[in-house]
Amino acid sequence: MSKLSGLTRGSLLTAALALSPMATVAQQFIPNIIVSSTVPAKPHADLNPYGVAFVPSNFPTGGAISPGDILVSNFNDPKNVQGTGRTIISLTPNGIVAAPMTASIFFTSKVIGLTTALGVLQRGFVVVGNLPNANGMLSPELWCDLT
Repeated sequence: MSKLSGLTRGSLLTAALALSPMATVAQQFIPNIIVSSTVPAKPHADLNPYGVAFVPSNFPTGGAISPGDILVSNFNDPKNVQGTGRTIISLTPNGIVAAPMTASIFFTSKVIGLTTALGVLQRGFVVVGNLPNANGMLSPELWCDLT
């Protein structure tokens, strides 16, 4: 049996993990912090960001978004009515902070209520879900579909 105390064993284990290659992988997993507004310019000044998706490193280049970009879907319209947002904005991790009303629009939907169902597929596709609300309230038809 070891004569090391539980505290000493825990400290040694923590030090070993900190020096292991796994610690480097964990640091790479955590994205850089971006502080930015998600409100685009008028007339599409949607509010209340819901969905967030990271563009993967193997995403095709040459289009409107690039690997490392972040997409954010807005759920509310400019009047903050829930379920009536139409925009997906893109943030580029280049150190430039978008002030309110200046976020870059990636996509404007013809349907309202973009949700947290937002994803970027490595083959070059972006998928988004929507739950349209009328005046911020779910319609009876949607309640029936959800039960």
